Amino acid sequence: AASAAKLKAAPKITAKATYTARGSVGEAYVTGATPGDQLMLVNKAKGIVRTGTADSYGSKIFFMVKPDAGYTVRLKKDGKVYGSKPFRVLKAGANPPNSFYENKPLHEGLNYVKMRDGVELAMTVRLPASKDIDDGPFPTFIEYSGYQVAAPHDLLNSVIGSLGGGGGPSDPLAPSTSTAVGSLLGPLMDFATVSVQMRGSGCSGGSFDLFGLPTTYDGYDAVETVGNQSWVKNGKVGMGGISFSGITQLFTAGTQPPHLAAVAPMSVTDDIYTATGYPGGIFNKGFALSWITQRMNDAKPAPADGQDYAKVLTTTGDPQTNPPNVIDQHCLDNQKLRLQTRDANVLIEKHPYRDPSLFAARAPGAWVKNIKVPIFWVGQYQDEQTGGHFPESMGALAKNKNVWISMQNGVHVDSLGPSTITHWAEFMKLFVADEIPEIPAFILGLSGSLYDYLADAGSVPVAQSELADSPSVAAAKAEFRASNPRVRLLMDNGDAVPGDPGAIGAKWELDYNSWPIKQAKPVTYFLQKGGALGGKKAAKPSSDKYVADPSARPPQTLIGAGESDAWKAQPPYNWAPIAAGKGLG
Repeated sequence: AASAAKLKAAPKITAKATYTARGSVGEAYVTGATPGDQLMLVNKAKGIVRTGTADSYGSKIFFMVKPDAGYTVRLKKDGKVYGSKPFRVLKAGANPPNSFYENKPLHEGLNYVKMRDGVELAMTVRLPASKDIDDGPFPTFIEYSGYQVAAPHDLLNSVIGSLGGGGGPSDPLAPSTSTAVGSLLGPLMDFATVSVQMRGSGCSGGSFDLFGLPTTYDGYDAVETVGNQSWVKNGKVGMGGISFSGITQLFTAGTQPPHLAAVAPMSVTDDIYTATGYPGGIFNKGFALSWITQRMNDAKPAPADGQDYAKVLTTTGDPQTNPPNVIDQHCLDNQKLRLQTRDANVLIEKHPYRDPSLFAARAPGAWVKNIKVPIFWVGQYQDEQTGGHFPESMGALAKNKNVWISMQNGVHVDSLGPSTITHWAEFMKLFVADEIPEIPAFILGLSGSLYDYLADAGSVPVAQSELADSPSVAAAKAEFRASNPRVRLLMDNGDAVPGDPGAIGAKWELDYNSWPIKQAKPVTYFLQKGGALGGKKAAKPSSDKYVADPSARPPQTLIGAGESDAWKAQPPYNWAPIAAGKGLG
């Protein structure tokens, strides 16, 4: 940032602004301006820090602004200089006092909650079956995602309808199946869950900025808001979810919200550059590019674009919660900053090097060292979506005694598999609910159908918890600690059900009490004749050569297939070997 002495002096304010300007974490934003207005961001020394044009919604966000007080946004127009009230650009980690969160009551169903910077997030409270809010307090966990997570309808009805072969149209007001941990499994496990919609998506306000600092500290604010609810057991909340909803847990737990009890991230990445965006230094034009493109589409303003439930709520309303044709003004008003979304395609593809100013704070792994609460972490070595780089950050948990890691061969969705789901339930019951673990009979009976629905795969049966008969929570916790090693390496996942190749479930496992594994010894291999690897270096060096020809092999292994096919027990891979003279292997 330029020093005040080098900045151009701002014109003196002569009129009160008709627009609103506020500060966020490392950002400043404007709403209510006239489209095309030329806005000036001015610091407390009256220097012009940045200029920008209000978009067609009358909005503007100034990114990467130095935290400080005394900023204003000014506009020179019609012979006057309009100026906003002074505001503060917030500093990362300068969190509000608990009093900020105390008077934000949440009711069952869809809520709108203001974050520290005034941006509203949509949050849907889901209770255990046949329960009312007055039946609390409930053990509670949050699922925080940019997918369609806060959509207010019930996912279970959609799942049951699909399993029954109804074949009817999907409900645009139901949450996406990718958020089933909070919207489906949690309530079935007798948890209250809060589905938190990431800023810049769905019916939440703000603009989408892939794992930017405002998004990270929204996680802190969500935990503290929920933790202050009278219906939350012990005033402590956990976090759960897979993929997008797992990655957000690493960021949120790294901010250390006081009301956070435990987290259980599944199928995550540790770095959007080295792990997912540019694995091995090569731009990932496969899943990563398609995923980012979908998020950009989700971030477009409703009702013309965006997520399905936002399209409905901004046009016809929800007849189950509102009179027909009553528009949800919160959802409609929260679209005003959407044209300021930072294009993640540009962030990733147009920055081929890992610029720390863009990527350092967006790396989930960078926040792991700050996690102090218990953590149950599951991931796959061959995860086709987030990649297998995530173990690089697990060593940062060395000082945290309450860590349980499970890793396995398999695909992205296998984190929810039967070899880990019972342990996940035990962890959530013990460290969030403070209850003796027991898997409801409904889940045990429906588990095979659920895996078929969620992953188009068979599975080994989900087992009842061996802790269900514990005499007390303390005894169950002691047994959980004694019987669960710090690290489980689950082996031959997909080969545990005879005659059903690819069925989810591990055949055997290796257990260790540290990460990195102390018993593992590094071994060096050398190239040998005939394409082999061996322990001895060749006495005489030799060489081989090839002519680069990308057209010699398919650019992807799932050509023409939908991305969900990668989750199937037997994905329709179109794998081709290296063509002679066109590569080395």
